[in-house]
Amino acid sequence: EMDQIPKKNEYHFWVPPSPNIPDMNTAFIYNGTCLFEGTNISEGRGTDNPFKWIGAPWINSDDLIAYIQSLEYGGEVKIKSIKFIPQSIDAAKNPKYQDELCHGISIDLNESVEPIEFTLYLLKYFYEEYDEFKFNENFFDILYGSSNFRECLKNDCDVGEIIKNIDRNVLEFTNLREKYLLY
Repeated sequence: EMDQIPKKNEYHFWVPPSPNIPDMNTAFIYNGTCLFEGTNISEGRGTDNPFKWIGAPWINSDDLIAYIQSLEYGGEVKIKSIKFIPQSIDAAKNPKYQDELCHGISIDLNESVEPIEFTLYLLKYFYEEYDEFKFNENFFDILYGSSNFRECLKNDCDVGEIIKNIDRNVLEFTNLREKYLLY
């Protein structure tokens, strides 16, 4: 019947690609916040909001929110200060900081914000502001696709330049793939 066809932008048939990506909004945000898996910051596994919550016992949520507000993303980014305790659950056995109180933020991004761009700015902040912050270098580089971002941070780089390079690479790929598209 016609009324069973989903309207545009309705995801009645959402099938989680992972137990930690339960909905479309998480899948969108995951494009950036998955990079926290390669750090010692919790990406929210072991909670009801994996990849939408980030935190660690040593983070000052208020300072982090002030930094995010200084980025001037406007209304497209909704951030709240949160506290959470990751638990071992079926979807996340032995999450980072299991049974420890973490301070952090909940993240809700409008589709006008690139999650990877937002996350790179957060990673730069943590790298510069917290001695406790650490990369799991090999794993992070696999997630990111190279060591370029970490190397850039060591040299006090401009995240805006990295984002321009990503945009250039996307444009090059879009142009390259054009001749292979059937429709």
